[in-house]
Amino acid sequence: MIKCEICGKEFKEITNTHLGQHEMSMKEYMSSFPNNKVRSEESNYNRGSGHRDIPLSEEEKEKLRKPKSEHMKDALKLAYKEGRKLPPNIDGSWNKGLTKENHPSIMSTSQKLMGHPGQKGDDNPSKRPEVRKKLSDKRIELLKDDEWTKFWIKSFHKSPNKPEQRLINIIEKYQLPYKFVGNGEFILGGKNPDFMNINGEKKLIEIYGTYWHRNDNPEDRIEVFKEYGFETLIFWENELNDEQEIINKINKI
Repeated sequence: MIKCEICGKEFKEITNTHLGQHEMSMKEYMSSFPNNKVRSEESNYNRGSGHRDIPLSEEEKEKLRKPKSEHMKDALKLAYKEGRKLPPNIDGSWNKGLTKENHPSIMSTSQKLMGHPGQKGDDNPSKRPEVRKKLSDKRIELLKDDEWTKFWIKSFHKSPNKPEQRLINIIEKYQLPYKFVGNGEFILGGKNPDFMNINGEKKLIEIYGTYWHRNDNPEDRIEVFKEYGFETLIFWENELNDEQEIINKINKI
């Protein structure tokens, strides 16, 4: 069995449905607990990897020879014949025309996706102070590893935002010796700067959004990068409208 690191419950397999109760995606869970498995050996075996050496019966071979669409038709015909609430049109996909009102399986899945009673709001384990602290401490520890931080940031497939793209356009227009690395390409002291010099000089550029970074102190990142011998130029979003001023500041750094 596999234990969920958030709520402590044990499962054969940690699923997206279960993690949804913790308001967390599978990618976020695996990033927070990279050394933990999400599927037990039993689950792996049942998925087919453990059955490859077991000879198939003639009945099983016949099923494999039969087109998938025929399997669906046979299954739906049988269900309809037994009086289950299924539409008479059994062509196409198995769930065509089915809803949570007329099919118990879809109803069950719908209820799971909506969350179980006792797992919402303050009762959600991921909202508990001790669990949040555990996740926070784990993330802080992992962020000390630059390679893990690079992998984590790249997993979001981050692309330049509008202010960053504006500076990229200016850099390309005036052929300035900088490149965008804010997609996780370059990590320094657990931080991911926005731009770095490509001429071998230890110079970085950071862009601060007027709204999103209004409570941040740029000196914090400047000090982190300074420990590694890097100079850092800070641009606030509202400064990016004056191209000549940007060029002057970059040339002075």
